[in-house]
Amino acid sequence: MKNTPLHRLASYSYQVAHIRVQLGMTAMRKQCPQVFENTGFARVCKNFCASRLIPIKRNLVSGMLKGTVVVMLLSAMAVADGSCSDNILKSTTLNRQVPWTNARANAGQWYFGIYGNSPEFSGHYLDQGSEKTNFDLNNSLYMDTEKTGYGLHMEYSGSRFAFSVDYGIQDYTGNNRLERQVEINNIIFVPGMDVTSSLKNTAFDINGTIKLLRGAQAWLGVDVGIQAWYMDLVASGVHTFLPIAPAEANKSIVVSIPQIGISGNFQGLQNRLVINGRAHFMALKGASSNRFSADARYFFLHWLGGRVFWEQQNHDEPYDSMHKNIEQKYERKGIGFGVVARW
Repeated sequence: MKNTPLHRLASYSYQVAHIRVQLGMTAMRKQCPQVFENTGFARVCKNFCASRLIPIKRNLVSGMLKGTVVVMLLSAMAVADGSCSDNILKSTTLNRQVPWTNARANAGQWYFGIYGNSPEFSGHYLDQGSEKTNFDLNNSLYMDTEKTGYGLHMEYSGSRFAFSVDYGIQDYTGNNRLERQVEINNIIFVPGMDVTSSLKNTAFDINGTIKLLRGAQAWLGVDVGIQAWYMDLVASGVHTFLPIAPAEANKSIVVSIPQIGISGNFQGLQNRLVINGRAHFMALKGASSNRFSADARYFFLHWLGGRVFWEQQNHDEPYDSMHKNIEQKYERKGIGFGVVARW
């Protein structure tokens, strides 16, 4: 054997490649046994690593052939590694070994959840049109949460876009002796009346997200959507001291709020922890709205977890801004809990 620098370099490269193939075989055998055992080059790898480190002979053609074999083996391992990633996602057996991978988290995911919350709700409404109305939910009717409301949440999160749909119902009740006049749908409730009232707020929320910045465990995007409140108010009052006829009235109010803003997502703890955040703003025809929310989910199973979320929202429509002869302003905030499934 010639002891030239070229021969020594070829021999050294061959030995390093031998070690790399051995390490690669060990890693693949542990991570993807099905792919490793069922591919044709696995047998070649085993035979190659079982051979002794034969020195490079005088003819460099032998060394070149062995180098070519090494390159082919390493290239085949890279292809098999990609097949291994796909196999993890498609194989039920391997999914049990690796409950949730980053590759799966970045693919399309569906979420469905049920939640309960009791948000505080305050505000006032003024209508100087044909159905004259003037009331304040807190200062005049003393509205408060009657019981925990419930809702449904559905969400899809893909690699480039996402959307969510929420539906919830919340009931509020009030019982107060009026200190100021209240008018609901042309029915006047005079000061001194004992008024019992109830408000049912049915909320719909549809939101779409375009993911602008995407990473392995996080993304940041732009939101566009709409939120709608359908409120049904019922009130009845009697005067204890004055001979005034009892009063009863009801009023239906629809509030539509465009949603424009930003949102972000982070996944950690092997994708068992999922955190979402949103900030929405709206300014149109003098009206303004802002909404901030945070949502944390922990999946104790890869498909089932618990959820806690917080939300604060303000909506302000000055007189004659969005609707003729109408002024309304609301504030809504609170926390909620629920369960959520994903697949």
